[in-house]
Amino acid sequence: MGKLNPFTLRPAADITETQTFADPSQPGKEITLTFTAVAGADMSSLMGTRIEEHTQKYILGNKEKDEPPAPVLIPGAREIKVSPRLIRLISMFQEMETPPAGEKPYTFEEWAALGVVMPRAFLDITNWATDLQRRLGEASGNESAATKG
Repeated sequence: MGKLNPFTLRPAADITETQTFADPSQPGKEITLTFTAVAGADMSSLMGTRIEEHTQKYILGNKEKDEPPAPVLIPGAREIKVSPRLIRLISMFQEMETPPAGEKPYTFEEWAALGVVMPRAFLDITNWATDLQRRLGEASGNESAATKG
């Protein structure tokens, strides 16, 4: 079998889904998200830019301006420890999130806070996003997959 020519192949079909998540630590509160899976090469490029920006802001700080890393605080002035892994995860969420028209996407700080105040929902969102990326291309053609609720 010869070398596969990727330029003769059709791009993977998009998958967009909406899910609602709850957390036992926040009774009656839910977060509804719409995520779109992003092709591997595109995701790597897009995430790379975000990862660099977030790492500079939240871990390294701006040494040229003698600014320390920016803290991420939640109510009660509790500081969230920002790690490279958290930055990668939130960067993936930010690339996948497709908010309804007129709504702004969640910021890095909001995602980090959600990870602390809704830990079970954050874990479920992580698993869903990873699964959505894995399933990229399963839908036929270039049409979006049906929305889940």
